[in-house]
Amino acid sequence: MVENLFSVIAASVPCLGKKDGWRWKPAKDGAFSTKSAYETIKMAKGEPDAGYNKALAKVWEAPNPHKARVTAWRSLRNRLATCDNLLKMNVPIEIEERWCNACVAYEETVEHIFLHCPES
Repeated sequence: MVENLFSVIAASVPCLGKKDGWRWKPAKDGAFSTKSAYETIKMAKGEPDAGYNKALAKVWEAPNPHKARVTAWRSLRNRLATCDNLLKMNVPIEIEERWCNACVAYEETVEHIFLHCPES
């Protein structure tokens, strides 16, 4: 570890004429903020980026009934009580109950219901 530290120090080039300080690489301006740390953690976990969250915010601005906005938001976040999500929460579901109620050909998922199901 000591040798690794010495190699890192030897490879460092000082910046003359600049104030000494820390730089937070994930932020464009180099300044640490709680928001930039949160976004960095979300990206490391593979969660959606800020652009996706802005799109989700637009769901609430739509001139639709509240119930429709809640359903749209929950479907975009994959938070509907579909069979695949219930199984992830260890809810016991019989094998024959896992199929889409509309077409009875594929497993019930948010993606199938809203994008691929020929019946819905």
